[in-house]
Amino acid sequence: MMMGIKMEEMMNELVATYFINGKEYDVLGCYDQATPNNEFDFYDVYELPYQFENEIYSTCINEGDPFYEMPSRQDVKNLIIAKSEKLRE
Repeated sequence: MMMGIKMEEMMNELVATYFINGKEYDVLGCYDQATPNNEFDFYDVYELPYQFENEIYSTCINEGDPFYEMPSRQDVKNLIIAKSEKLRE
């Protein structure tokens, strides 16, 4: 019999918006029910917007590599630069 750990549902809250090179990037603080009030477990950064079939979407640009402290505008800019350099490889 396989045993597992029940994961709490993650919630998020918009904590910052940065405009870099003409694009909008939102920082979401992520937490679950066990997280103390006014604290976040980690932060994700989303590039906005892109449109597909009349729906507007965002893309998490640090998926699988969260920030554990609130990222500054410069942190997000460095992430964008690193991702664009990786795409060129």
